[in-house]
Amino acid sequence: HTAALLSNALRANPVNGLQVNILGTVILLEACKKHDLRRIVMISSTTVLYSGFSTLGPEPIREDAALHLISQRPGSLYAISKLASEQIGLLYRDLHGLDTISLRLGAVVGGDTSNPTSVPGRRFATLINAAGSGEEITLDDPLLIWKGPEEFVDVRDCARAAVAALDAEKPRIQTGPRRPNER
Repeated sequence: HTAALLSNALRANPVNGLQVNILGTVILLEACKKHDLRRIVMISSTTVLYSGFSTLGPEPIREDAALHLISQRPGSLYAISKLASEQIGLLYRDLHGLDTISLRLGAVVGGDTSNPTSVPGRRFATLINAAGSGEEITLDDPLLIWKGPEEFVDVRDCARAAVAALDAEKPRIQTGPRRPNER
């Protein structure tokens, strides 16, 4: 489940964005339940943890990292919609036995740059277009000044991760740093 309206669309129309992101997730989970599907992989975002990054150490972030729901609440409607969808997916797992996996992806880049809908996508498209035209640019949109704490991730790697999560025989929560050769 990758369908969602991203940050720019949510800012432009919050009601529609939350309906698409949260209600759309519920509709898909209901369809999975109705048709007895084995598993659904839902694409989430590291933005759900942005406000808590400063309290985390340098080691890999645990999948079950603590999030202080008041002081470290998500800072955008997009992040809130992703966190809500993750929690709804976990509830469907508990209530209906639907195997749900949420992948919290970082700043995804790549693919079609002609109409980017994410902040990282807009930034890269702006830089690519400037490089192609040979003109200097000024990044004066505050949203395009990258302050994200995570690394950029190629969209093809995200697709491979989603397929791997869908095909995994016995997925489990990663509760600590991976040891060498652990899968």
